[in-house]
Amino acid sequence: RVLLIEDDTDIGEAIIRFQPGPVFSGLTNDYWAPTNWIALDNSDIDLGGSGALLVDVPGATPSQLVVSLGKDGNAYLLNRTNLGGVSAPLAQAHVSGSQIIQAAATYRTALGTYVVFRASTSQLSAFRILPASPPTIMTAWTVSQPGRGSPFVTSTDGTNDMIVWVVGSDSGGDHQLHGYDGDTGAVIYAGGGANELMSGTRRFNTGIAARGRIYVANDNRVYAFTVPVAPILLSDPKLETGGAFGFSFTNVPGMSFSAYGATNLSEPFSNWSLIGIVTDSPPGQFQFIDAQPATNPQQFYRVRTP
Repeated sequence: RVLLIEDDTDIGEAIIRFQPGPVFSGLTNDYWAPTNWIALDNSDIDLGGSGALLVDVPGATPSQLVVSLGKDGNAYLLNRTNLGGVSAPLAQAHVSGSQIIQAAATYRTALGTYVVFRASTSQLSAFRILPASPPTIMTAWTVSQPGRGSPFVTSTDGTNDMIVWVVGSDSGGDHQLHGYDGDTGAVIYAGGGANELMSGTRRFNTGIAARGRIYVANDNRVYAFTVPVAPILLSDPKLETGGAFGFSFTNVPGMSFSAYGATNLSEPFSNWSLIGIVTDSPPGQFQFIDAQPATNPQQFYRVRTP
């Protein structure tokens, strides 16, 4: 599925679904455009400023949806199994007084299913999709956040501790990373201090989260952010069945740790061997088992991040 401009057909400015191949069937099940698409196209307030999102909303009828955000400031909900051709959407709401041109993100918490997007050069907004028949749109929160960065979302386990991140990029922003509570929009991280300023930030760009860090790629450099790591105190050492050795510790949920081993504690760390990745299960409870412990009478372990 893509946003496709086909101005020589009756499906200009449409959401298109491709079958394997890729093949476009031309059937109304496989495309959608608003009934006023010609007027939107002529005024350059069409759907082409944001990519479509695939969203599942448990309890809604239908529950498999496509969310489209238009430069007309509207959010549209579509039935993913039958897009409907040139027709009215399942639901729509005017969610921004400015043109929406960015990459949106979707996430689900215990309170519901959300879409977060850059509402303007000075605001970040989120709306909830309510599980009705048909589903409806309700504004969740809006925060003042200058810049043109597109949002991205992290969590500790896919549902809990949802944080919306965005960079105050381009000439109107503060060139810092910001984090907001996914349910309320409350500030989680306000950008830090002078040492957290980034240069060369670009509009529409997003960061990524990997191995407990956030990475932001700008002109000629990549910035990495991490949370302060609490002291690592290894605990609960034990011999597993078969002679494998294991230990555990608590720390910040979602962090990434690696286990290293050596038979001589005085060896420089560069000579220690990487044994494996420490698992985070349940969140914040880190556990490691050395399935093949050294045959030497003594073996030392260290843990570091990442």
